[in-house]
Amino acid sequence: MKTKKFNIKFLTLMIVIIIIIYITQLGYIQLLPKIYITLVTIPIALGAIVVGPIGGFICGIVSNIVWGILSGFNLSAIAMLARPLTGLFTGLIFKVLYNNKKIKKSSYYIAAFCCLY
Repeated sequence: MKTKKFNIKFLTLMIVIIIIIYITQLGYIQLLPKIYITLVTIPIALGAIVVGPIGGFICGIVSNIVWGILSGFNLSAIAMLARPLTGLFTGLIFKVLYNNKKIKKSSYYIAAFCCLY
């Protein structure tokens, strides 16, 4: 059973991973000269699935704050809402699917796939 202490520790770990991904640029895979794949959605999805929708939302907000600091706060309103809402909706989708007994096992995969955008 998840406890409050575990949730705080897990969210802290996800936040540290998000910060490391942004600072070291290890989470970026270059496909073409100006096209990158980012792996920062992985800690956001894990936070949403393990802790819940609020955990995903918190990870998304931290991701935007770190990204904003590193990019000089050159952000639009839509960009500021994208990652927190991704975490929130991933957590909500997982919660709804996990409560359905028929697709309980595949709810992890479906929620993780919904986090990609």
